[in-house]
Amino acid sequence: MTTSITPMREVQARWSYSEILSKGVGHFYDGLPGVEALRKKARAHVRFHDLTEEDFKVLCRGFNGVRGAFSANYLRGIAGFHVADWSKEQLSDLLIVPNATPLNRFAPFSVYAALPIDDTTPPCDARRAAESVQMTASAAEVHPVTLGMYAGRLVLLDGYHRAIRFWHSSNTGARLATFVPIPINT
Repeated sequence: MTTSITPMREVQARWSYSEILSKGVGHFYDGLPGVEALRKKARAHVRFHDLTEEDFKVLCRGFNGVRGAFSANYLRGIAGFHVADWSKEQLSDLLIVPNATPLNRFAPFSVYAALPIDDTTPPCDARRAAESVQMTASAAEVHPVTLGMYAGRLVLLDGYHRAIRFWHSSNTGARLATFVPIPINT
């Protein structure tokens, strides 16, 4: 069986496309030439694969400017990604990056997901923001969550809101589309 490899740049462009409308981080893309046209397409639910080559280039530039420095350590040594449908059990052991959790340290996803939400939880925290939004099949299919690597462990980089909604869904047989890294040496 052959596994299709998704190139790094495509995953990065998808990451940008998934967040250009975000209330939490979308403003970081403001001023990027071409981003307003892409936002219009995103609002019209244009699928990633229906974007033009120029759109793809704009998204890659946006990723480099907005997420490049943050993601560099987690994407180093990765040849590409394959898409896999992950279970809640697989998701539970993923590490969460320190700046994404109030613990301010690497922690398993299951620990992060179980942290209490209170008045001090920021509105942009995925645990709070995902409370009122239902997971849709199209969201999971269009934008898989993205994993990176750190010290030999898998780390959740993008898709915290989708991952939290999936984690709290009552469908025990559900699966979450996931970009899983392929190390260069394999």
